Amino acid sequence: MQENDWIASDRFIEDHLIRSDEAQGETLRANAAAGLPKIDVSTAQGKFLHLLALSIGARKILEIGTLGGFSTVWLARALGPDGRIVTLEFDPKHAEVARANVAREGVAARVDLRVGAALDLLPKLRAEGFGPIDLAFIDADKENNANYFDWALEFSRPGGLIVVDNVIRAGAVAVPLNVSIPDAAVAGMCADADCTAVFASGPHCGRIDALRARNALGARHFIACDPPGGEWLDFHSFTAAAAAAPPPAAVAPDDECNIIYSSGTTALPKGIVHTHACRMRWATEAAIALRYRSGCRTLCSLGLFSNISWVAMLATILVGGTIVLMRSFGSRAALALIETERVTHGAFVPVQLERMLADPQHREFRTASLETIMCCGSPLP
Repeated sequence: MQENDWIASDRFIEDHLIRSDEAQGETLRANAAAGLPKIDVSTAQGKFLHLLALSIGARKILEIGTLGGFSTVWLARALGPDGRIVTLEFDPKHAEVARANVAREGVAARVDLRVGAALDLLPKLRAEGFGPIDLAFIDADKENNANYFDWALEFSRPGGLIVVDNVIRAGAVAVPLNVSIPDAAVAGMCADADCTAVFASGPHCGRIDALRARNALGARHFIACDPPGGEWLDFHSFTAAAAAAPPPAAVAPDDECNIIYSSGTTALPKGIVHTHACRMRWATEAAIALRYRSGCRTLCSLGLFSNISWVAMLATILVGGTIVLMRSFGSRAALALIETERVTHGAFVPVQLERMLADPQHREFRTASLETIMCCGSPLP
């Protein structure tokens, strides 16, 4: 599937599911006439945002990045007359156009548009006692996405929904590796996947440097959290330097999303390739079968190289839930997290469940929040 197919799909949705009187043609024409960049969400995506807000009965919304108010109007329509959306826009010209669009579409009474840098305006909202919100939509300068997400999380009610646009911004394929495998296996898997970049945490940079010294890695870029220096780039600096505009890369359903290497006994790497469509099907089916829902909180206690973790995380993201990650598993630590984080879903292997149940203090922890446990990897005893 190519980019033209995505455009055709959007047009099909717009032609068959969106009425002409709700499509905001005047808004888009006003934005173009004012010279605003053509980076609005599509009409189909605007309708989707509208339906998301309706589905959770949203009454208070935070939007970061107004542009010309196209998405603002879609969200405001879902609020009803007693709802309120606070939308933040950096550019005064954009804000002026948005105000006119919002007024013409008849939702001005529900829209509180504020002008300035979002990271300056958000503390002021906190001082005003703003919140809790039902939904946040983040579509602004991408280098600050993590900061905006933190603020949205602070303002959100339990079970609130946070939508971040442009999370997938290019056609990269993720290849998570188990840190317990030998160096030779790391080199073999990187070569098999034809890796061009390596991301590592600080403690593992030395292993990668040793492989590079032996010309055992063909990657050209090396990025790390807590980098040791040299040719390593700092991860936070790397993401902050990314261009604000999305790169001209289309991600199609049949494009590769990730490669998971199995724990086979042979010396040959056995990479399992998952496409974006495959991953979406997995996430959807898992969410239905295991009752993932908006507001769920999933404990992931296995390494991110594990397919079990990917299934659990993607299903959680799909429904707007929260992922609770453990750096390393400990039975008592896991029980404590289930209690303090009110975990509803968990992804484990049998030995982890055995250790938690065998812990002499396991009955002292409140675990009644658990709704579903996914256990994979081997049969339960």
